[in-house]
Amino acid sequence: MSTYIDQVKIGRYIAAKRKGLGLTQAQLADKLGMSDKSVSKWERGVCLPDVSVYADLCDALGISLNEFLAGEDIAPESLEHKSEETILTITKDGNRRSTRLRRIALLLAAAFIVLLLGTVWFLKSEGYFHHNYMLPYDQNSDQYRLAQQLSVPETPYLYAFDVNKDFPAVRLSVHVYDHGKELGEPQSLDSNLLDYVNGRQESKTRGTLAVLRHQSKLSLLIATGDSTARLDYDLPEEISTITAMAEAADPNGHQLEEGAVYPLCAYYCTDAGEVSAPAPAEAFADPAETLGDVEYAVIVTAEFHPEEL
Repeated sequence: MSTYIDQVKIGRYIAAKRKGLGLTQAQLADKLGMSDKSVSKWERGVCLPDVSVYADLCDALGISLNEFLAGEDIAPESLEHKSEETILTITKDGNRRSTRLRRIALLLAAAFIVLLLGTVWFLKSEGYFHHNYMLPYDQNSDQYRLAQQLSVPETPYLYAFDVNKDFPAVRLSVHVYDHGKELGEPQSLDSNLLDYVNGRQESKTRGTLAVLRHQSKLSLLIATGDSTARLDYDLPEEISTITAMAEAADPNGHQLEEGAVYPLCAYYCTDAGEVSAPAPAEAFADPAETLGDVEYAVIVTAEFHPEEL
């Protein structure tokens, strides 16, 4: 006894009965109001007819429903036994199909969860969920590699940021130190970040902060959408020769806070051979202590403001 409905066997049975009646596939299809392509699929075992067609198909072929489902002629004396067998087969086949559908559903659900988690991970890595946030560019990213090629021979320092109306402006500043003592007021580049559309302020902005060095000049850039603010700072002649550099490369970035100043990078210069290169945050927090032995130091900082500048 077969434990499932054999579509191929049923298809061959339909074809044999049709040919025995001298009917073409098209003629049988006309009797059922179907297309000859449907009949062809049944006879090739590709699929079974719809349940609603079973009765008409059996009438057209002169067979019983039990014979149709069994895919063979059934002697009258065997009809009762075969009927019971067919019912059991249909039940088992239904259970098998139901189990298979459940497995497929579970596989699809698992694939969807994996896809969802992958999408969330990708969006998170791209900073989609970062609001009022600043973090360094991934040095393995295509954007960073291209920027590095364009800024040869010096290493570019790139930071991505995402702000809403809480921080509508940013200021980049260049601080210069002589043995830990700051020389004069820092030079700054200010940029208002949130655009106005039809008189209304946009709700958020994403952009890039960049610090590039070309020999004796630092270029500070603030890029948002199609607009870019730029400051070119000429290093004093005494400190045009940089002997060490350092980036505040916290891969987790910073959640922006009002009044906080974030060092981005530092350049150090000395005539005394090798120089220690303290982390920019450490140097900026206590320059008298950390930069006392450093002849000159240049630290670039970023500060996000709660008001437009």
